[in-house]
Amino acid sequence: MNTANRDLFRYTTMVYLSSFPVTADAAPERAVEPLPIGEMVREYCEEMNRSKPFVIRRGEAFQKHQHELRQKLLRCVGLSPLPDRVPLDVHESEPLDHAWCTVRRIHYQPWPGVYSSGLLYMPKTLPADPAPAVLCPHGHWPHGNANPTPRTRCLVLAKNGFVTSAVQYLTMDDTTRNFEPDNLKKFSTVLFNNTNNEVFLPGSQVK
Repeated sequence: MNTANRDLFRYTTMVYLSSFPVTADAAPERAVEPLPIGEMVREYCEEMNRSKPFVIRRGEAFQKHQHELRQKLLRCVGLSPLPDRVPLDVHESEPLDHAWCTVRRIHYQPWPGVYSSGLLYMPKTLPADPAPAVLCPHGHWPHGNANPTPRTRCLVLAKNGFVTSAVQYLTMDDTTRNFEPDNLKKFSTVLFNNTNNEVFLPGSQVK
């Protein structure tokens, strides 16, 4: 850990410890045990400041590392093993014409009898086959993918030739607001729903 980060860590820990009240009957002679959270912060800061060599992987080594990272990510977000997939039964609206692209409302079925929705921005001219594609979650903006900020982002991506899918979070759809499978937390449900978006991207390659 370099000097600046060590000083910052010490100051942060001091402020954190000073936030705990001290009672009158506390025994001053009793040693204070290190707080687990302080140890966690220390280990995290040291790990983040440790030099990590940049490893270039090719061929089978790259594919093996890619698979390991994907499995680790799925475990971290509660999606290992992945839920069973069902036929998506996609329904789409008539296209809304824009100077840069067309926009369609898409409904699809990630779970039996449960439908989610999204907006598909399809450039009028595709730069390649397969075309580049982007999954563009709307974040915490009010009204989800109908908010002007994520809409503008999707339009600019489409203008630059990217097929763009703006999925609506399950928690913001009226039909799925309270949907939560027994074996998945809501966050995991949202992420799994996002993985179904490759169906929105005809002519595109989503990996």
